[in-house]
Amino acid sequence: MLGLAFIFLITAREKYVEKVRTFCVKIYAIIRKKKQSESRALIRKKIKIVIKRYSAILTAMKKGKNCIYVRRLGGIIIDEEIKIIIEIIREIIENERVEWIKTFYRMLLNGDSDIRILIDCPVERGKYYQMKKSFFNKIYECCIYKGLVSYEDILNVKIG
Repeated sequence: MLGLAFIFLITAREKYVEKVRTFCVKIYAIIRKKKQSESRALIRKKIKIVIKRYSAILTAMKKGKNCIYVRRLGGIIIDEEIKIIIEIIREIIENERVEWIKTFYRMLLNGDSDIRILIDCPVERGKYYQMKKSFFNKIYECCIYKGLVSYEDILNVKIG
C-alpha cells in the first residue's frame, strides 16, 4: 500500500505564449510505502479524528473531495478506512433504540461542546464521559469485526 500526496505550487512567473497568460505550476509528489502494522495501529487515532471532524469529512465527501485540511493536524486524507468508520458510525446510530441517545450521538458528531450536550441530554457529567468512551469503544469493536485491526494491535491495547 502506498501513501501518496500531491503538493501543487503555483509560481509567480507569468508567461505570455501566443497572447495567452499562463502560470508555471510545479507538482511535488510525496510517496512513501506504508507498513501494514503502521496503518492498522492508527485506527484508534483515526476514530478520534473522525468523531471530532465528522461533519467536515461528510461535507468533503459530498463535494467529491478526498482530503480536508485541519489547522492542527494538517491534511486528512479520506481513505477507505475512514469511509468504513463513517459507515460504522451510521449503522450504530441507526440501530440505537433510545431516541435521546441518538440525539447524544448526533450532537457529539456535529461538534457540539460538552457543556451544550450536558444541557440538552438528560445525563450527569460522569455518565456523559462514560457514554462517550463506550461510543468510541463500540466503534473500535466494529472496526475489529470489519478487519481493520490486527491481533497484535488488540494485544497491545493498554488495560489500565
